[in-house]
Amino acid sequence: QLTASVGIYLASGTNLSFEVMYQAADLALYKAKEMGKHRFCITNGASVAEGQKEDYLPVSTIPLNGLLEAMDSGVALLEMGSVPRIIYVSPSFCRMIGVESLEYPVPQPLSQLVHPDDLNLLEQALREGLEKEQPVDHAHRISADGSYWAWWHIRAVHIRYDNPHPVMLVTTTDISRYKESEHRLQEINQRLQAAFDQTAQGLWEV
Repeated sequence: QLTASVGIYLASGTNLSFEVMYQAADLALYKAKEMGKHRFCITNGASVAEGQKEDYLPVSTIPLNGLLEAMDSGVALLEMGSVPRIIYVSPSFCRMIGVESLEYPVPQPLSQLVHPDDLNLLEQALREGLEKEQPVDHAHRISADGSYWAWWHIRAVHIRYDNPHPVMLVTTTDISRYKESEHRLQEINQRLQAAFDQTAQGLWEV
């Protein structure tokens, strides 16, 4: 059984010599070997001399494609520019909104997915999370075509990503059934309250 370790250098310019790029990739390879067998490491530092510890991104060998297809939650990458844009969606994300993964166009504005009444609060929460460097939890309505609105709970965290704007990793959970149950319970409570208002009895809710 064979394993391999790989060092990857992502060139950030066109004027770098082969020797500089080779040294950077070679150092990334040694970083990968330090983590154990069957690993790879990515760097985008301009040279070996400039490479800092945080420039190296170790990546484990979990088969991500299978994981992203099989999981119940959806995964997306959100580019937080002046207009937030979805730049990646997982197959499970597409399945949750009822579209084929290869037919969902990215990038596209976040406003194309989120209910207009929920968009401002969601964007405000995301930007506050970026500013405070904290995870963001939020519940809002989404729809792929505007015909049916489902309730989602998301968790968004800022990640390192090669992009001029901050990028957040978003995981999604469908909470529509919970919201429907909550709405039905509110209606029952309202009917009970209206009934008690017509009698001399009192209603205490704890």
